[in-house]
Formats: sequence, structure tokens, C-alpha cells
Amino acid sequence: MDALAEIRGIYFDECDEFMGQLEGCLAAVADGRATSEDINAAFRAVHSVKGGAGAFGLTELVEFAHLFEACLDALRSGRVSVEEAPIDTLLQAGDVLSEVITAARDGGSRPPPPDLVHALEAMAGGNPVKKPKPAEFDLLDDLGPAEPAPAAAAESADEGPARHKLEVRITPDRDVFRRAFDPRMVFDALASFGSMEVVCETTKVPAFDELDPLDCHLVWVLTIDTDASDQAIVETLDSFLADHEFRIGRPGETSMGDAAPAVAEAAPLIPLDAHAEGEATASPAAAPAALPPAGAGGGSGAAPPGAPASGQPPARRTGGGTIRVDLDRIDRLMNLVGEIVITQSMLTERAGVLPKREAAAFVDALFSLARQTRELQDNVMAVRAQPVKVVFQRLPRLVRELERTLGKKAHLVLAGEDTEVDKTIVEELADPLIHMIRNAMDHGLETPEERLEAGKHADGTIRVSAEHRGSRILICVQDDGRGINRERLMQKARSRGLIPADAPDPTPEEADNLIFHPGLSTAAAVTDVSGRGVGMDVVRRNVEALGGRITVESSPGRGCKFTLGLPLTLAVLDGMIVRAGTERFVFPLSNIVETMQLDAKTVEQLPGGRHILQLRGEIAPLLKLRELLGIRAIGNEPNVVIVETESVPRLAIAVDEIVGQQQVVVKNLESSFRRVEGVSAATILGDGLVALILDVDALPGLSQSQRRLPSATELNSGAA
Repeated sequence: MDALAEIRGIYFDECDEFMGQLEGCLAAVADGRATSEDINAAFRAVHSVKGGAGAFGLTELVEFAHLFEACLDALRSGRVSVEEAPIDTLLQAGDVLSEVITAARDGGSRPPPPDLVHALEAMAGGNPVKKPKPAEFDLLDDLGPAEPAPAAAAESADEGPARHKLEVRITPDRDVFRRAFDPRMVFDALASFGSMEVVCETTKVPAFDELDPLDCHLVWVLTIDTDASDQAIVETLDSFLADHEFRIGRPGETSMGDAAPAVAEAAPLIPLDAHAEGEATASPAAAPAALPPAGAGGGSGAAPPGAPASGQPPARRTGGGTIRVDLDRIDRLMNLVGEIVITQSMLTERAGVLPKREAAAFVDALFSLARQTRELQDNVMAVRAQPVKVVFQRLPRLVRELERTLGKKAHLVLAGEDTEVDKTIVEELADPLIHMIRNAMDHGLETPEERLEAGKHADGTIRVSAEHRGSRILICVQDDGRGINRERLMQKARSRGLIPADAPDPTPEEADNLIFHPGLSTAAAVTDVSGRGVGMDVVRRNVEALGGRITVESSPGRGCKFTLGLPLTLAVLDGMIVRAGTERFVFPLSNIVETMQLDAKTVEQLPGGRHILQLRGEIAPLLKLRELLGIRAIGNEPNVVIVETESVPRLAIAVDEIVGQQQVVVKNLESSFRRVEGVSAATILGDGLVALILDVDALPGLSQSQRRLPSATELNSGAA
């Protein structure tokens, strides 16, 4: 890949980030909770998309982004109030901008809909928005300006601040060209504020034999005749430059502390507003004097906050910088961490057969290795971590569209948006959440009339929350609607033969879980929103594919709550290894409450063959891992592991031996073997054999269904 193609790829990656920011800001505007910073952030996102598109000659993208930008500028300047803003138009514009970016990335074209263009033009000022000429790569010649946004041009002098001259001095870092920086993108952005003149100082350019063409030795001084505020200019410059790379002040103030350049050595003075009718070129001889000598203009003007002290070179920022890394590289690094964990387990196994004298030093080294491996793993996971806000910020838009489609009103409450989880989990969360929101809006919430008749507020409430619970993340979607219609659900299940005619009625929990069966729906008719009975089945399948579980709680007339339990990572977890018969299994350490020796006096057998354990005045269901496995052995299991599940506060599981605690690498079992009920994944132990990682939340159901887990022999032969 050549350098330009690589920079182009980086630009489109950044566009994805800009669109994410834009979506969140527009959602805030739609909800009526937008601040001035939200509107400014939306403007900067679109402006950054436009600037990069101009550098690559993406005319269609530049034109639409410019139009969108003009609308947001009207919004942030107050020419259009937030209350009067056409929210649907802005949201549609965000969607179209994303589609235009995708088309440009693929080398195609995606013209925006004419009706949307007309709506945006009306918002921007009532007249067609003139399009800027996309920037090329020549840095010194042919500096063509963008036409100012019509809304800005239409603003009369008596409606805003008095016109004044402002000077901007741009002193970029030497490596700025390596960042694909084109100064004309800055000029185009500033041209919308008024007529502008540009002087390029070349006094610092070294001799030809010392010149590196990738280093920047130029300084640009812009004089703008504008009625815009200084803050508006600064915000625009912030989209392109670091704080130390520009100064702003009255004419003559920005050069204070710098040696005054000789006018004869300056590049041509170019009045940008003079090029509205076409391209123009200027020779150095035609350049008039633009900058006064140092000190001109008096000493009353103080440097703006953050500007370097007089006579001092601008200081570079120190501390938290960022770099862009391909996610595949992070994945490969995570895989290597997993291999190190397996190797560490193998070394631990070997330590047991060493002579005592050698084993002592070897174990000390293993402890150091374990500590460093854990630190490495935590840091890699921190790199992969991403807040669920990336997914949550899409939901307000979805609720808004469903309100319009279904004729219902809903208040969406989001909590725990900053909860972080592995990027892979975040990417797979979108579909389940969308289906659950659609289900809550269509099936859960009543119409405003029905809610008023039931004594509720006309507007329903949907709450989506995320929180960490041990090594898992819990995501809850709860509504205050009518709840699940169990009678209708069971009636449909019987009509399809899912419940035998002579079978007793299922428990409320079992009835609620029928909602996840494919093809079952309580909707009276199939609509664009729901009714085919596939949405919640998709949710269950997607969640289980991630090693998670979904549960439902419903209260008739009061609402429904879905809870997704997902692992924080799909790579490594802390586990407790146990043995049942000759097989070894892994319990996630986050689920374990305690371990103890089993006292037969505390065990009671119930009718039906089930057992319970008396645990310090409390009762816990007791499962025997041998029975789940179908292992025949003499005697009772001497140890018990007490775990915490979503359905049972305390569950006791009897095992033959508690081998010990160990960090294990999570391997997807379904891709290499098959899906196994009661198992979330598999791992490779230090001796090279496969062990199952148990899904403790599914074990009670597995016991009732009389199904058994596969043995290690089956797993190893299946993996082979």
C-alpha cells in the first residue's frame, strides 16, 4: 500500500469516529437535552469530514458535507433555534452523509435525495448553498476559497457584532505535512466568516540542499474582515490545528515576539473573496505589504490565553498522545497473551515433578511470570475495551422512529453508558438491543389511550442499563408496559404443538421463556416492526453465541424486564478447576461464593430425587456433577462448590476434587465441536487436554432436562 492510500484509509477510519460523534450529538438535539457543546461537536465532526474529503478530491462528499455544515452553523450561531430545528431532516442528513462516505470509500457515488437537499438549503438560509471547490494538494498556488454559507452571508450587520479585522497567525509543527495537512482546508473554513487575505512567510525555509520537502517551514498570516466572534474562529481552527499552532488577535498582535519578516520575502497577498468568479494566480511581485513591523498596533493587545510567552518558542504538548492501530494487530496480540497463559499452565504442571530444591526457585519464577502475564493481559484488554455508549447512542433515534410508526410515546432512560466491555462484545450488542427495543415499543408499551385507562402516564418508559457484575456485564431492558400475555403465548405454542395438549400448564417463568422460541409472537398481525416471531429468537441466539445468557421477568400490567449476561471478554478468565470422576471442569471464579467439604448431615433428599443443602440456616439446591455427566463412581462427592446464578441466589454443586485456581484461555466450543447446553466455552489445560468451562446459570435447567455433558474423550476426539 502506497503512502497516499494508507492516509486515505486513515481518513475513512476517522470518518467512522466522526459519524459516531455526530450521531450522539444529533440524538441529544432530538431529545431536547443538547448543549452548545453538543452542537459545536456536531459541526466540528461534519467539518472534519468535509476537510479530509477536499484533500482527496471527493467532490460529492465535500458538497453535501458543506451543505450539512451550513445548517449546523445556522443552528450553533442561533440563526435557527434548537426548538425550531427540523430534527428529522438533520437525522436523515446524518444517515445520508454516512452513505456518501461509504460510497466514497468504495469508489462509488451516492447522490443525496433532492428533497433533503432542498430542506437543508431552506434551513441554511432559504437559498441554494454554493459549493466549495475541492482542495488539491498544491500547497502554495491556486488558493481557491470556499463560498461562504448563505446563512452567514445573509446575516446583516445590525443582527450581530460589528465588523472588525482579525488576524490569525498559523505556525504549524514541522511534521504537519506528514499528517496530510493542507492549509487550504483551514482557509476554506475561515472564508465563510468574511473577506480574507493570506500572507505566506517563507523566511524560515532553509537552503535548497538542506530542504526536506516533507518538513514545513512556512507560516501563514490571515487577515479576516468579519463580524464573527473570536470564539467562533477559534473553534474552527481547533478542528485542524493544535492550540500551540495558531494565534489569534487584532492586526499586528499575533507577530509580537517574533522577528518581523521582510515584506519582500513574503509570499503573495491573496484576497480570497476576489476569486468568486474563477481561478486567479498571483506573482510574488504583485504582493503588497500586509504585515506591519513588529510592535505596530501598540502594545495594548494581550496575547490570547494559551499563547506562548513573548520571545518563547511554542511548547509542544506532552503526555497523553494517541496512535491508530489496526484491530487485527490487537487481536493477534491477545491471541499471543492466550498462548502465554497456556504455556504458563504447562510450566506449572512441570513444577510438580521437579525435585524440591529445584522446584522452589522454579515456583518463584512462575509467580513472577504469572504476575507479569496478568499485567500484560489487563493492559491488552484495556486497549480493546470500549464503552457501551457506542451502541446506546443509537437507541434514541430508534425509539423516535418507532414512536412515529406506532403512534406511541416513550421516554428512553439510559444508564451505565460508560461501562466498558470488549470491543467484540460491543459490536455484537447492536442487533439484540435493537430487537428488544422494537419488542418493548410494539408488544410491551400500550397506546396512550390504553395507558390512561389503566391509570398510567400516557408516555411509557423504557430503561436500558449496563453494569459490571464480577467478570460479566449485565444489560437490562425494562419497560412499564402491559407485560407478556402468557395466555396468548401458550395458546399459540399449543397450536404449533410445542406444548402437548395433555401437558399441564407451564410455570409463569416457563411460559415467559416461550417468547424466545422461533416463530412465536403475541402480535395480532404482522407489521414492519414485528409479528413474525423471529426477533427474540435472534436475540437469544446472538447472546448465546457470545457465551452469554438472557432471562426475562414479566409482571402483567406492570411491564417486562430482559437481562443479558455477557462475559467482559472472550479471551481469558479466572477459573476454579474441579474434578468429577476422571473429568476436569472449570467454574468461572466470579460465580463462586465459597467452597467447602460436604457434610452428609446437611443434605436432604426431596420427593422426585432432588437434593438440597442446609447452609447456615439457608437452603440451596444441590446438584451432583457426576449425575450431570453420567459418570458412575463409588461413594459420594466429598467437596461442594457454592455458586451464585441469575435464577438461584445460591446453588451447591458436589464435586470429587477441587484442583485449584487458574487463569484459563477461553476457546469457542461451538466452532470446533458443537453447542453444548450448560457449557459456555472450553479451554486447554497445562497437560494439553480440553476442559469444559461451565455455564453455572444453565446447570439447574440442565439437571431438570436430564441431559448430560460430553466427556473429555469426546471433546478431544471431536476437536481432533
